[in-house]
Amino acid sequence: MRTGSVIGLTLFAILCSSHAHAQEPVRADRVPYVREARSPAIVWLGIVSTAALGAVSVWSLVDTLALRDDYAAQPSVRIRAEGVRALRRTWALSISTAVFGLGTLLLSALHTRWRDQRPVQVGFSMSHQHASLSLTLRQ
Repeated sequence: MRTGSVIGLTLFAILCSSHAHAQEPVRADRVPYVREARSPAIVWLGIVSTAALGAVSVWSLVDTLALRDDYAAQPSVRIRAEGVRALRRTWALSISTAVFGLGTLLLSALHTRWRDQRPVQVGFSMSHQHASLSLTLRQ
């Protein structure tokens, strides 16, 4: 083991031990923070939203590649402008998909109550005039 590694581990151990002794006891007038966990239905909504954005991103990519092929076959200013616009759209959709996916992952890992869930009730009704879908979280 190199000297730098030993010094780093020693400093880490000293900092950890001094931090453990420096903590003040919990006072009675302080109320500890209790986070409210979310229902898994919100995570499922995030998964569906991420999948929908992903599907639109794939469609946009296919459209962008088709415009590239059109431009390669017959170059024009109009097709190039459409291709640049489609490429920007594809990047925006792809980044949005990644952000939604990461947000859903963090929400599911950090703020979701996977045990002791509130039951989710899904209802669907249809008549000759209209159709409705309801999602209810029972308290």
